[in-house]
Amino acid sequence: MEFNQGAKAAIERMVEAYGVKTKLALCEALGVTASALSNRQVRDSFPAEYVLKCALDTGASLRWLTYGQGEMFEQNVITAPSALSVPSKKLLGRQLHDGDTLLLDKEFLPENIKDPIVITDGNTHYIGTQTYNEIYDGTWLINIDGNISIREIVRIPGNKVNISDLKHSFDCALNELNAIAKILMKCTLE
Repeated sequence: MEFNQGAKAAIERMVEAYGVKTKLALCEALGVTASALSNRQVRDSFPAEYVLKCALDTGASLRWLTYGQGEMFEQNVITAPSALSVPSKKLLGRQLHDGDTLLLDKEFLPENIKDPIVITDGNTHYIGTQTYNEIYDGTWLINIDGNISIREIVRIPGNKVNISDLKHSFDCALNELNAIAKILMKCTLE
């Protein structure tokens, strides 16, 4: 594709994708002036930023908007304006291994989550945050002497924490604890 040409056809496809009848209505949908759009068409300068906005606004196929190829709305593509890209890690042999980047709906996640991460441990998926103000009671992804695990932590007097799993528990100083993420949600496959 030559990005210094093809403006007229792309503009016509955007009119169709937005479901408007005129280029003036397209300008309103894009939030641009009529002269800006006209300038692109007269100079035959491909309006890449307008095409991208149209794809995001309407869910129209970027390939169709750009090249006129394929369907306007591809059936196998799901648009999710409330999706958030979240990195995932797999917990194997007490070590974290990189996983895929997942798209999660913000409605599914805790409100105002910052720096989210998904940790998979067997049939259980944990959603946590890597940004927290302090270590306090709850479930945490922690590193103990190079061994990474998910444990329950309870803050106890003397700037200490009690760390436990289903079988064992021990106390340690808070400054000896290497917390990686605070677990906020747990999903288990059965």
